[in-house]
Amino acid sequence: MRASITHLRSLYESAPPELIESIIDEFNRHGTMTSDVERAWARLRNRVMDEGASERLSQISSKLVVGACSGGEVSTATFAFDDGSFLILMDHGLANLTFFSAALYVASRNSPLLGRPVIGEQVDSVTAARAIRLAVAWVAAGGRAGQVPPLKLTLEELEMASLLVAEMDVFVLGHEAAHILLNHFAGERKSLGMVGGTNRLLGKGQNEELSADILGTTLMFDDMLESGTGSTAVIELRITAIRLFLATLEMYEQSCFLTQPSSHPPAGLRWQRIVDTCLNPRFPELSEELRFFDLPSRALDRLRDFPRWGDADAVRNGLGKRLDTPLWRQDDWKRAAELSFLLCATTSEALAALTGWSGWLPEEHIGERISALIKCVLETPPVRDLIRETVVDARTVTRLEALEIIAAEVNLIMGQPEGEDPFPNWAIAIILIASVRGMGERKRANKHDDPFQEEPLERLPS
Repeated sequence: MRASITHLRSLYESAPPELIESIIDEFNRHGTMTSDVERAWARLRNRVMDEGASERLSQISSKLVVGACSGGEVSTATFAFDDGSFLILMDHGLANLTFFSAALYVASRNSPLLGRPVIGEQVDSVTAARAIRLAVAWVAAGGRAGQVPPLKLTLEELEMASLLVAEMDVFVLGHEAAHILLNHFAGERKSLGMVGGTNRLLGKGQNEELSADILGTTLMFDDMLESGTGSTAVIELRITAIRLFLATLEMYEQSCFLTQPSSHPPAGLRWQRIVDTCLNPRFPELSEELRFFDLPSRALDRLRDFPRWGDADAVRNGLGKRLDTPLWRQDDWKRAAELSFLLCATTSEALAALTGWSGWLPEEHIGERISALIKCVLETPPVRDLIRETVVDARTVTRLEALEIIAAEVNLIMGQPEGEDPFPNWAIAIILIASVRGMGERKRANKHDDPFQEEPLERLPS
């Protein structure tokens, strides 16, 4: 709490003192971001003009509570109760990460937002992308979700970032409301999550998640769809918010999970489905822009050229005066970046580490020795069980968990790491993780059906 208040004072240092004190007072009174979630729900309600959908939302709202919790997950969950009531909770981990993404977008954009031109020195887009990756690395390395590099912004940047994250919240709540409207709580299931975390609050199937995305997006734009008019600047703001949310989520998924949680389609697929099914047909004048939509998407694509272990130094240097250095613990972030590299290294980097290990005997055929070692590791019960459970979707496994299990088995076979050049057991884990991801993705691709044959609002159960 003390650190948060210190950062709030730093973040709003150029604001009038009475504004700063009111913000801190609200933080002290709520202790969570519940008021932000409540405001997002009110925005969604006011935005839905379709008569049938508006009536259903009114019925739901009389039996619904929305709020925020501090469990440290990158997740939002909806709970259904036997009396017909519902509870929607957004975790601080997700809220903090999305605000960080919005702030970085505003600080690194290269085009107007809401008609406001770019002012002042902008953060390099690759630095912004690396900063998001570093924040996700903190979670992948076992840290609490939502802990991000602390930024300083101008008041105008804070306002624009707040507008962006407010639209992200509307999209998230629209998605959760869609689960209720589409009757996804039928039967015994009483909880659904928008994003999977260690709490395992996951949905049942990918088609349900994609359907909720499409209906949620439709609800988000329903004021414009019903009136037939809308400001281009506002349309761009809303689309940018959805795109930025899913781009951040995609990085989180790829960094944290061994395979994508079975109930949730990959965030990249979700964005593409929203574009093809909802946005392109309704906003044809924007079709050419929707693939990237003025996001640091190209910067995200370029991240493969920059190893993760260097992210902490690059973010510190690249953010410059925007970094709230008294709250920046360089050594902790550096360790997270280094572990993230071990979790997400490429197979070529893994093979280079294995073949370059100095401990091989001169007479050994290194390739055959590596192949034999991988086969031996695959035959160990812990690794065999890990792969089986992951591929058949028995449970969601994180990269960190997989690395720890596989590395422990390699250590038993090769001996504990010691000396100046310990055996790179992480490299064996990376090769096996890549294989498991491939098996999981092929299995998922063969199961996919297209659930979108009707207009989303026409599919609401009576």
